[in-house]
Amino acid sequence: MYSQNVNYLARLDHLRFYAALLVLVFHSIPHDVTKPLAMGVDLFFTLSGFIFMYIVASNEERCLNYGKFLYNRCCRILPLVLWMFFMVICTMRETFHATDVFQLLFLNMPAGTSKFDWGGNNLSVPWWTVSVEFCFYFIFPFLAKFYHKYGIKYLALVIAVTILSKIVIFYTRAPEVGYGKVFMQIHYSIIGHLDTFVVGMIAGLFYLKRQNTFIASLLASPLILVISAIAIYMIAVMDNIPIEWYGISYGFLCSVFILSYLLMRVTIPKLLDNCLSKLGTISFSIYLGHELILNLLDTLKVKGSIFLLLPNLSTIYQDILFSLLIYLPFVCAFAAVTYFTIEKPFLEIRVKYLQ
Repeated sequence: MYSQNVNYLARLDHLRFYAALLVLVFHSIPHDVTKPLAMGVDLFFTLSGFIFMYIVASNEERCLNYGKFLYNRCCRILPLVLWMFFMVICTMRETFHATDVFQLLFLNMPAGTSKFDWGGNNLSVPWWTVSVEFCFYFIFPFLAKFYHKYGIKYLALVIAVTILSKIVIFYTRAPEVGYGKVFMQIHYSIIGHLDTFVVGMIAGLFYLKRQNTFIASLLASPLILVISAIAIYMIAVMDNIPIEWYGISYGFLCSVFILSYLLMRVTIPKLLDNCLSKLGTISFSIYLGHELILNLLDTLKVKGSIFLLLPNLSTIYQDILFSLLIYLPFVCAFAAVTYFTIEKPFLEIRVKYLQ
């Protein structure tokens, strides 16, 4: 995504697409082997911290204008969220009440009848991350300001306080509501992911200030990229990380993956690079709209037609074929339309927030 505030890094758009793709596959292929791909959300949160800190630290001599920063974030997120919000209202008109608008105004998407989404509607399953992201937007300028004043130790303290807060919440609530429920209550909140975001900020600082160090040379190895990807997947498979260490664990491993991908000395073919960059550009539309397309294809019984044509294939292979050959192209086509119609015009009226 091009910005007036920093030089463009195409590989960051690649990573945005990878994160959206992981979540898309997680929702479209309901098998144990794909459940760990939900960590695409953690990759998104880590990327957010990385990108914001990279931008601000690249311009340390310039001040961040809080109002203009939030204005840019609203231009980036709200137009598509509002459009999808009104689509959800159309699908739940029988149960919709005027007071439900406050769910949008306060960006409290996970407060509906489902533990996952606003209004218990499948179209809004991914929305809980939008509210968490907006919390990050509100506090990031202060985190950056205090980093400049107190140094890296301040960010470390933020991580420590976040972990301590999780411990306090867990041991206060778990005896009453159970481990699983309190885990989800923390997970679907800023408390559950602030440490992930801050670790991403530290990774952004490392990327900007790196020298010809041993660590930087090590991270540039494609082997580290592969090892970090496998480590993230295996930890997600085990699914037994205590909630207090969840955010920092995924934040660290996702940061290693991001840094390795950006630093690796492997030339990506130009055609593939351009393709991944364009997909990364529309990644927010992919992320926010993929459940809509999945519901549409399910209603049309498209997947069932594939099963009839290929009855000898196991269910997981049929799901993979459906996701890659039908679902993903439809989602990308829809995302391209919503991006150029709804997102891009607002992105073009963003302003410089570093002065």
